[in-house]
Amino acid sequence: MAQLIDGLVLCHVGDHRLAVRAQDVDAFEHDPLGATYVGERFGDDPTPPEGVRVLRCGAQRLAVDRLDVHGGVALLPAPPLLSSAFGGGILGFVEVRQLLWPVVIPERL
Repeated sequence: MAQLIDGLVLCHVGDHRLAVRAQDVDAFEHDPLGATYVGERFGDDPTPPEGVRVLRCGAQRLAVDRLDVHGGVALLPAPPLLSSAFGGGILGFVEVRQLLWPVVIPERL
């Protein structure tokens, strides 16, 4: 049986997308100073564009191009091949808006 996630933060970074469980996000911020731009993890330019949003997840601050909040959805397991991606930080995938989104552990990005 699939695990249910109560809420998600859907993040867009360039042409990439990822999701973070809402329970892992402490706050949303506007100031990217000192935040890690997630696009850098995808091999994009490490400089965040204007207007990024920042997710504060414990001590980690992650800058993304834009974000949306989404309600509960079932977590699909990650294929074994991807279990080590992002240092083992992919929890699984969710289907939202007919797209698959990897659900990640912020501390491992």
